[in-house]
Amino acid sequence: MRILIAFAFLLAIVCAQNSPLSQTMIDKINSMQSSWKAGHNFIGQSMAYVKNLMGTFLDTPAYLKLPYKPIVPIEGSIPTTFDART
Repeated sequence: MRILIAFAFLLAIVCAQNSPLSQTMIDKINSMQSSWKAGHNFIGQSMAYVKNLMGTFLDTPAYLKLPYKPIVPIEGSIPTTFDART
């Protein structure tokens, strides 16, 4: 269900010519589903601010990248049982 809602939201953004923060976009999203209601959450904020809240970098700065850690295969066999108390 969440995937369907996310797809509907993305489709609405792609198809609409208005800002995602506009009343027109909110009305369009609300007309496409009934499990939740879209509303104004970022009154007076710019799209740059809203995009910043999404929490991702398209080009991650070098100082934020984690160092490469190679995968080391396990030597021997893996136990069939495990007791964390010991």
